[in-house]
This record gives sequence, structure tokens and C-alpha cells, in this order.
Amino acid sequence: MKKLILFFLAIFLFQLVVAECSGNQIDVNSASLSELDEITGIGPAKAQAIIDARQYESLDDLTNAYGIGPATLERIKSQGLACVSSEVTEPVKEQSDSEVKPESEEDNLNELKNFADKKVEQEEARIEAINLMPQTIKSEENSEGLGNKRAIYGLVIFCILLAILSIVKYKPKKEDQNEFDE
Repeated sequence: MKKLILFFLAIFLFQLVVAECSGNQIDVNSASLSELDEITGIGPAKAQAIIDARQYESLDDLTNAYGIGPATLERIKSQGLACVSSEVTEPVKEQSDSEVKPESEEDNLNELKNFADKKVEQEEARIEAINLMPQTIKSEENSEGLGNKRAIYGLVIFCILLAILSIVKYKPKKEDQNEFDE
């Protein structure tokens, strides 16, 4: 029995030691500046500070980076986007815009189309506030929520049935009357 408990304890501890980053997490030891910038609450300045203070053994070591305190660390942990892999790697060097040059005009057009597609996706994902004004509330454009009136008709019919049943219940029956009451 003791061997079985020790076996499961060893497996549990091994998982803690060899914890790897999952596919959607960002490894802070090897991530580029733009990847670190994807983490909410981390801007370019904090991302650069994370890169400068690299070689983290755990996520708690992020407090060694300038500008990251306990509150920021808790926000990063709550998102679950950042992790520290057990292997420490060298920082990834980003290519600057001057180093990336399209080879032909066709490549330039493809790059422009990709940029335009990304902009369209960003525009679609943008959430706009709802401005309610009396003119827009009663307009035909906003009547799609009022299109299904079956519930209202059902409620009216139900109320009519209740009224009929209450009238029938309290109406005196002829059988209840005594023949001597006259």
C-alpha cells in the first residue's frame, strides 16, 4: 500500500517539475516582444522589461522584471496565457520592418491583402455601445424582437379562459336552488 501511495506521489510531483506550456500559452523565457505584448496588461515597455530580466524558473519570478508587481502578476496568472517552460532558451530576435522586404509586386499585393483582411476582422470584432433614443426604439429596424407575438396572444387567451372559468364557478346552479324557496 505504501509503495502505491509513493508511486502516485512521484507521478504527481513529476508533473509539477516537468510542467510544459500548452499550445495556447506564451512561454516568457522564449517569447518575442510581440508575443508578450499579446498578454492583456502587458504593453511594449513591460514586455521589453520581461525580456531584459529573462531566465525565469517560475511565473512568480516575473516580479523581478521592472514594472511588474504582485497585482500585475496576479492579472497575468488569472489570464492563464503566460507560462515558464522547464527548458531555458535564448531570447528570440525580432526582425525589424527594414529587414523585411517583399520580393516582388505580387508579394507586396498579397501582403497588402492580408493586412486588409486583418483590419476587417478587427473591425468586425469591435463592440459598439448601444445608444437608445425614442426614435430608434420604435423604428422598424428594431422591430425584430417584437416579431414573435405568440407569447402575448397566448397570455391574452389564458386570461380570457381564467375569466370564463371564474364566472362559471361562481354562477349559481339551478340544482342548488330549493323548490321551496319560491
